[in-house]
Formats: sequence, C-alpha cells, structure tokens
Amino acid sequence: MAFEAGRLDVRVTLVRRALRHDGAQKIEDWSPLGTRLASRRPVAGGEREEGDGRRSFSRYSLWLHKDSVTAALTAADAVVMNGERFELLEPAREVEMFRRRGIELLVESTGEPWAN
Repeated sequence: MAFEAGRLDVRVTLVRRALRHDGAQKIEDWSPLGTRLASRRPVAGGEREEGDGRRSFSRYSLWLHKDSVTAALTAADAVVMNGERFELLEPAREVEMFRRRGIELLVESTGEPWAN
C-alpha cells in the first residue's frame, strides 16, 4: 500500500526528550516540538515478552511534509498519535512522493499513554 501524500488525515505531535528541574532533582520528560498532519500506513506489528506476559505492539510508517522541524528529527525523538507515544525506530528519512518532498518515519507503539 502506497502513501497518499495529499491525504494528511492523522494529527501527530512530535516530541523530544528534555530535562527539567522540579525544585529538588532533574526529571527526564518529553517536550513538544510541534503538531503536524501526517499520512499513516500500517506496517506489520507483533508481540513481545514483557514482565508477566506478552504485549502486542503496532507499527506505522508516517509521511509528513518536510520542514525545519521534521527534517531535524532523530531516532531519539518520538511521535504522539491518538493519545499514545510511538518511538522512532530509525532516523527520519527524506522521501519524494508525487513530486512532493516529505519525511517518512517508522514508528512503534510504546503502550504508554500521553499525559501532557
């Protein structure tokens, strides 16, 4: 299944790890970089052993317009989609789709809800 570059129908928030002080100690948190519209294509997910059982996970390939924020994403960043955080499995990749320049992200669910 190919991307439909003109069909940007999923709102995602791009986030980056940040350290903040809570008065007593440094806490690692996520800081929003911006919100973008994306085209989403499912990729094969699976299951993995975790704690006391197995947990399923989903993977998606996302297409976003290229701009200064999306072009600077790294594998250490993450995406929030539908209230859940997704890790980037690899650095953002520049792609051209139907004469439109964009960024492709391969993301995997963490199972962690986004509370910010």
